[in-house]
Amino acid sequence: MSDDWEKEWEEREREISERNLHDPMRLHSQACLGYATKVPNLTLGGLDTIEFQEFAFLIDPPVRCPGCQTEPEGDQAMVFRTHTEQHSYLCATCWAHYQIPAFGIYKKKENMV
Repeated sequence: MSDDWEKEWEEREREISERNLHDPMRLHSQACLGYATKVPNLTLGGLDTIEFQEFAFLIDPPVRCPGCQTEPEGDQAMVFRTHTEQHSYLCATCWAHYQIPAFGIYKKKENMV
């Protein structure tokens, strides 16, 4: 009986954690704290494992939000690259998560291939 309860609890916690990743504010909080290991796959659905994440203002050349066109300030916006080579921008101004073209060193890598 105890094992069933623990399994149900773990499954429930996993479902809640995955659901929270689809909320941009919660994803931003988890990513800033270093807790996020996955982000939503914006084309296929489901979740992708984060391969690289950084604050957008640290990327050269700078990356703008595709939605509100704001430049990243301080530690607000974040960029991600996943194991499926999805590149995305998490805006802390309009609170949206967008798929973007390759950025920084990944942009150079794609141009070399």
